[in-house]
Amino acid sequence: MMIKIIFLDIDGVLNCENYYTEHFKNFGTGPKWDKFGEHFYYKNIENLKILIEKTGAEIVISAGARVKGLDEMKKMWKYRGLPGKIIDVTPSFALESSKIPRGVEIEKWLNGKDFSYYDCPWQTYKESIEKSGIKSHVILDDDIDMFCYQSPYFVQTSRKSGFNKKCLQKAIKILNR
Repeated sequence: MMIKIIFLDIDGVLNCENYYTEHFKNFGTGPKWDKFGEHFYYKNIENLKILIEKTGAEIVISAGARVKGLDEMKKMWKYRGLPGKIIDVTPSFALESSKIPRGVEIEKWLNGKDFSYYDCPWQTYKESIEKSGIKSHVILDDDIDMFCYQSPYFVQTSRKSGFNKKCLQKAIKILNR
């Protein structure tokens, strides 16, 4: 079965500067917190919901929070009533001395986690996608630590507004092409 995937970062995508500004301006306090940490900006959640409705895509968490594990991410998603279905988290290969680019972690997920950073990934990316059973995918992130060959699948969000309407339209086009 061919599926569509959203590789989803959280900070700078679902959380953004506008979220914090609105909370301080309208409520006089910081953002709401629950047992999983801070909530996400409702406008960006609505855009994620629209993306899922228009594409049928499922979610793979690529955010730093993924180190808490798939079960914890699913619990948080359900507890908050967030849209979509989380099916997995990308592997984390951050080293103490340096950060491995997120594009590598996405590539490892696509390859069933059987991929060497020293391979020639640009030659095998399309092959990885075909083997993975993925019909299409989009990468939503505010950081640009992706490979250049991942750019047709990448939507860079703004730390100020996060996953806004402009990003939403681009993501829909990528997933539905």
